[in-house]
Amino acid sequence: MLRRFQVPLHFVAINQELVTPTGAAILVCLAQRYGPPTLTKIDRIGTGLGHRNLPEQANILRILAQDHPDTLSPTWHQDRIWVLTAQLDDMNPEWFSPLWELLFAAGALDVGLLPITMKKGRPGVQLEVIAPVGLEISLAQLILTHTTTLGVRLGESQRLVLPRSQRTLSTPWGEVRVKEAGGILKVEHEDLAQLAKKEGWSLPQAQHRIRPFCLPSPNEESH
Repeated sequence: MLRRFQVPLHFVAINQELVTPTGAAILVCLAQRYGPPTLTKIDRIGTGLGHRNLPEQANILRILAQDHPDTLSPTWHQDRIWVLTAQLDDMNPEWFSPLWELLFAAGALDVGLLPITMKKGRPGVQLEVIAPVGLEISLAQLILTHTTTLGVRLGESQRLVLPRSQRTLSTPWGEVRVKEAGGILKVEHEDLAQLAKKEGWSLPQAQHRIRPFCLPSPNEESH
């Protein structure tokens, strides 16, 4: 695991096991970067004591944590949307893919399908489309034209939205597109999949290697 996830090693003269397989598994799953700490203040401290007496150091694991302001109180804004729903139990599933393309091309913010049970116990799906204000009628007409439903429900709703942006991130393996929302970066799936294929990695391996480059630098964390 240490080799696979490129964990840097520091050897000492203590002739005892200092890293167990369980500890290594926890480390590679939770650690996002390795090296000197970049904390500017300490908000929480966790301490664990071992049972063995080590000759040259205390058998203690100490974790220092800093609460990032973006994770405590992310900025957001409120806006209005329309939620369009239609229930379908007699539509060819192959027709949903072109419907997706039509709805997004016409300005839909999001499209989803929910499994439901309809009259007489028939399995069906509920088509749910999130529409910007002003496009609700045109999108409803698309649903009526390209599905087997006989009606579309329209409901106006409020939502809270995190501000988001997209930019290109440079890594040792090439550039990838990332979305940023609430101070968190997320790599575009298509770019992550392409990188994994090029380097011969699995998707979890690619995500683990890219993750340190998605973290704020020490200068950004101190602001």
